[in-house]
Amino acid sequence: MTFTLTINGESAAELLTALQQLNPTPLEKPQSKPAKAPAKQQRPAPAAPEKPAAAPAEQPEPVAEQQLAEPENTDAPAITPEQQLTKIRDLARSLIAAGKSKEVQKVINSTGARMVSKIPEDSYTAVWEQLCKIKEEHDAAD
Repeated sequence: MTFTLTINGESAAELLTALQQLNPTPLEKPQSKPAKAPAKQQRPAPAAPEKPAAAPAEQPEPVAEQQLAEPENTDAPAITPEQQLTKIRDLARSLIAAGKSKEVQKVINSTGARMVSKIPEDSYTAVWEQLCKIKEEHDAAD
């Protein structure tokens, strides 16, 4: 049997989402990290893309301290649902990397969704709070 699979997207986050839809089990992290180039050979960073790409090979920095709710200052731009989902996805990834995949999946499933990208918008705040609680418990255990 032969088949061809084509995945189109503009960012690494879209690629990860498509892969998660194919196989809902978490992907393993690569065993070895790429060697860093010497400082003399580094090139200037390219211009930032329109959409920020997630770093799939690196563990994202903890985001538990970030606020998911809209800022109190009404002059600042409101956080969009897409930005909320990105924060939830980043926190979920860091928890999965820390060995909390069952707990993360339980939180996601509690909304009726099978994956982060399918969480209903009205559940974002509750999911964020539950994931932050898992993060706090994990950090306290360390």
